[in-house]
Amino acid sequence: MKPMLSLFLFFAIITSTQLKAGIVLQYSGGYTSYTNDYDELNFSRMLNAFYLGASLGRKTRFMIGPSYTMWNQAHTNSAGNDSEMSMTEFGATALIYLSKAKTWKVTATYCMSVNGERKVGATEEILKGSAMRFGFGYHAPITDTFALGINLAYQITSLTSSITNNNETEIDETYTQMLPMLELAWRY
Repeated sequence: MKPMLSLFLFFAIITSTQLKAGIVLQYSGGYTSYTNDYDELNFSRMLNAFYLGASLGRKTRFMIGPSYTMWNQAHTNSAGNDSEMSMTEFGATALIYLSKAKTWKVTATYCMSVNGERKVGATEEILKGSAMRFGFGYHAPITDTFALGINLAYQITSLTSSITNNNETEIDETYTQMLPMLELAWRY
């Protein structure tokens, strides 16, 4: 979290100078769940994302900056096997407000660093890879600096490495998710 704080302070200093940069600090969160009693399937997924974006000029609608995402999922299949997965993703996000009022927006995120753990039964493994996320949303202004919003995001996480018992193996696995999210945004 220290890199995020350092970047926020850097962007805050830029804002106070003559450059008059615009800054947005945003939290996004979403949860999905699926249960099928007939097949005894249970599935749940939670995603939390933080984004700090900056632009040169307060009226600029294009912002770019670092993002940090955490997501986890739990799954029980019809055979009764449990699997759990917990991932963290760090990367960069570009946000474009489509209207002058800064309400409608699109986002694109590339996470070059994805790390996490997966547990299937008694087997635990460490996973590494990369991810991309695309979103379309709306920010309703509550005050001059605070907005409440919704976002529909599509995420693709590609896993390339698995470490089990200190043995690293190359893998080629993809997880995709479409997730509605609520957002809180502070804009300066």
